[in-house]
Amino acid sequence: MDDRFFSIEHDITRRLARIELRGFWTTSTMAAFMAAAGKVLQNAKAKGLSPGEGHILVSILDLPVQDKALTDSLSQLIPMFGALSKRVALVAPPSSLIRLQAKRLVGANACLFDTEQEALDWLYAA
Repeated sequence: MDDRFFSIEHDITRRLARIELRGFWTTSTMAAFMAAAGKVLQNAKAKGLSPGEGHILVSILDLPVQDKALTDSLSQLIPMFGALSKRVALVAPPSSLIRLQAKRLVGANACLFDTEQEALDWLYAA
């Protein structure tokens, strides 16, 4: 895994997957991320985490505006993580262009936040 572009931490006791996305991605970055995310999902299920019990926090603070095709691929990740969590929180920078792109990523079970604390409060309020 090339940690220049992403990191995934899964805290099974808090039922929290914390994901950071960074840099300008390529299709190979996306493939590596999908493989790493799939392992986290398998591990969570193996440890008994049921659908809807987890919390997903995605930080895109260091993710610049991406190519449209890549953004479309990223938008498919939200349903993938839906296997773990009823809600997905995204922490985004104040850039209006990045926030517009991020809004394309969020579905009905996801929300955009300015700070990690706001995102965690929302995740654990459910």
